[in-house]
Amino acid sequence: MDTNKRMSEVIQDEIDPQNLKGVGVLSGPSHAEELVLRNPTVVAIASENNELTKVAQEIFHNKYFRIYVNKDIVGVEVGGALKNIIALGCGIIDGMKYGDNAKAALLTRGLIEITRLGKKLGADEMTFLGLGGIGDLVVTCTSKHSRNYNCGYLIGQGYSLEQAIEKLDMVAEGVRTTKVCYFLSKKYNVYMPITENIYKVLYEGLSINECADNLMKKMAAEELNKFEEYMQDDFNTANALSSWYELVRISNSYTSKETVNKETLELLNAAFETYSSILGINVKEDNKLDDAYIENLIAEREQARKDRNFALADKIRDDLKEQGIVLEDTKQGVRWKKQ
Repeated sequence: MDTNKRMSEVIQDEIDPQNLKGVGVLSGPSHAEELVLRNPTVVAIASENNELTKVAQEIFHNKYFRIYVNKDIVGVEVGGALKNIIALGCGIIDGMKYGDNAKAALLTRGLIEITRLGKKLGADEMTFLGLGGIGDLVVTCTSKHSRNYNCGYLIGQGYSLEQAIEKLDMVAEGVRTTKVCYFLSKKYNVYMPITENIYKVLYEGLSINECADNLMKKMAAEELNKFEEYMQDDFNTANALSSWYELVRISNSYTSKETVNKETLELLNAAFETYSSILGINVKEDNKLDDAYIENLIAEREQARKDRNFALADKIRDDLKEQGIVLEDTKQGVRWKKQ
């Protein structure tokens, strides 16, 4: 751990180059518990040696196990290591019963952090959208088989790190990885607020409630910065509206807690008011949507469809439906009614 080197680097340092034909890294969304049951599993192997990857595919490939080739050793290694930090965080969220919204937000922002550091270390950012990135991240952050998720879950329930490790009785490698990643982020000046706050929980006594408050403030601030960038980008209302929805999701997740921080609430409210005022969105105090608000969202949905941004268009429709507004697409245009 003290060297901050990846395993491929350690192997290359320790083995005589004359005896080393190549180094390959096998990683991806694969729990041994499922693999031994011969459940379908797909992973990635990264190596600059084409002969090595070919041999690995010939040895391991069968009807339930498949290997894809990737030349980005750095990216696959970084993704395979750092996903364990985010898994700790997801476990903490579930242990605190914060719900799926909060976990989805952490997964999304966590992938961004992994990508930031990976790029700084020389990885290809596209690697993190593949099996060695988001694939491995999702399975580790959501599965009952994940040691790191289970360790975080115990911490979220109130156990200390030492108690959680003892109760787990298995190695949660994300605990040590968090320390290494934290120091690498400082060394290379990479912004990683999730990693930093999990580090402080594990090693500096930060409470999990303080950790949640810190991250909510940072996520709200980041969304506000993104919103401002979108509005300066030729008044890009489609992306700005997406950012507004993200803030709504973050706010809903936070306010569902039994106890909330006043300062964090004030920050969220201020950001929400800024978004809504600029976009012309108005929500009545009695929580009933006014007609102007609905018509504005319908217009944004139509623009999103013209831009072929169907994900945003569907989200607007579904969110309105959740609030009791049903949209009907007709030849004459969009009609809406309250349920």
